[in-house]
Amino acid sequence: MARYIANGSPRWVSWGTGEYDPLEFLSSLDWLMRRRLSSVVLSLFAGSNNPVKELSEALAIFREIYSDEATRSRDTVVVEVCSGRLAPVATLTALFIKRGEGWAIDSRDMDPRLREVSQKLGGKLRLFPGVDVYSRGFEEVVREARDRASYLVLVAIHSCRTLAVRILEVFKAVGGDRLLLVPCCAKPSWARKVVGVEVRGYWDWVYALWSYATHVLNLPARVFVAKGMLSEANAVIEVRC
Repeated sequence: MARYIANGSPRWVSWGTGEYDPLEFLSSLDWLMRRRLSSVVLSLFAGSNNPVKELSEALAIFREIYSDEATRSRDTVVVEVCSGRLAPVATLTALFIKRGEGWAIDSRDMDPRLREVSQKLGGKLRLFPGVDVYSRGFEEVVREARDRASYLVLVAIHSCRTLAVRILEVFKAVGGDRLLLVPCCAKPSWARKVVGVEVRGYWDWVYALWSYATHVLNLPARVFVAKGMLSEANAVIEVRC
């Protein structure tokens, strides 16, 4: 990622914008297929609107989590925010991280197949349907996870507009250990008012969120491109505390 100055303020441009690498996705898929319970994960995506893209996103983020030694050596809770009906990252965590639990939060109901998986895994996979991210209930769930975990990871894939802002703020408030946030649709009026960034494209929005995390919330944030995600919106804002 390169940085440049425009109109007196810093901006980012990225060689990664719009770039993804199918080989990285295939590497992640191979990793999954070699595991005994891979069929459980794959079955959740049957009938999905865009199963390959959605699976690529989940695997790219989960492998970032899985590669972290702290995740595997401590009592970890991975909270997937705006998890959708499938909650794939929470499910992958419950299945493949021995000391890990996956918690899934979404404002909608969960897929019946996911509820069946949750029942079989017991407390390893917890579902919180009907929880609005802007509600007090959302923060209460995350605080409960904080109390339970020795290592707390928040994940949000394609969180639109100020949902991303809310997730950053709650992560800061509860004292999470790691955040992996994939921004999606922008909220230009918020970026202009709060951090003085004119949003004309995806990477301006990523920069606005990074700037808010770094300069307003004082979080040690960095941005990288997850090329294994088969999506042009594949920037990840990562915070490690």
